[in-house]
Amino acid sequence: MMATVLSANPIVREKESGTLEQFYMTPVRRFEVIIGKMIPYVVQAALDSMPDIFRAISYFIPTTWLIDESRGIILRGTDWSTLWQHAAALWLMAIVVTIIGAVRMRKQLV
Repeated sequence: MMATVLSANPIVREKESGTLEQFYMTPVRRFEVIIGKMIPYVVQAALDSMPDIFRAISYFIPTTWLIDESRGIILRGTDWSTLWQHAAALWLMAIVVTIIGAVRMRKQLV
């Protein structure tokens, strides 16, 4: 319910600024526009209500680091002094997975 109410604001702002009419010229249906505006709020609500254990587990998934790094570059223009931590975490995960894969492959060949 809250996602519906929160997504109404951007739609109203686009209607006021005249950019909503640009969607009428595209093959996108009205339903798809509304769903596209709602998805970020639904995801945010899910993340806010995520139990702490799952939030802790998410730090072991490379996508978590990659999305946060991409968001920093695209939205905030973050520089290397902040992004080195994300790069280090991703490199560490890559090295660990490569080592595990090499060890498992060696065990299968023997």
